[in-house]
Amino acid sequence: MNEKTYREYLFIVNNITRNDEKARDLLHDILIELNDNEKFQSLNAFEKKWFLIRTIQNQYNSKTSPFYKKYKKHSFEQISDIEIVNEEYIEPPTIEWVNEVLDDELNNNPDKWYDIMLFKMYMKEMKIETIHRKTKIPKYSIRLTIKNMKLWLKKKLMN
Repeated sequence: MNEKTYREYLFIVNNITRNDEKARDLLHDILIELNDNEKFQSLNAFEKKWFLIRTIQNQYNSKTSPFYKKYKKHSFEQISDIEIVNEEYIEPPTIEWVNEVLDDELNNNPDKWYDIMLFKMYMKEMKIETIHRKTKIPKYSIRLTIKNMKLWLKKKLMN
């Protein structure tokens, strides 16, 4: 391809894309594809020009074309005026802290032994099914107790 033909094709692409910044990329991608196309290579110069125009229109306007998927599908814009909010980092509780809080609660409130011991079993086993088989406590009751204990521990952590 000579420079005159290239400039003519570039002018066509810029007209179709209304001077889109990706027009040159579109032209190059299409020229690479059409270089291997036997039908395109067998056409005369006039027919090649119209074949190219139709191909450019299809690629640029289609939402399923390779050009759309490669260049237009994901567009990123520069965001100015970003306000960064400093949030206080809350370190997750350690297992030692959880065990300490549970032991303190058991010492201070012995009536809560069921919840605490069930939660300790859950921390050890990590499966409700295993606890159910060992204790024969209904799974629903185990789930509810564990959920309540997690909420209670979260409140303790926040305080």
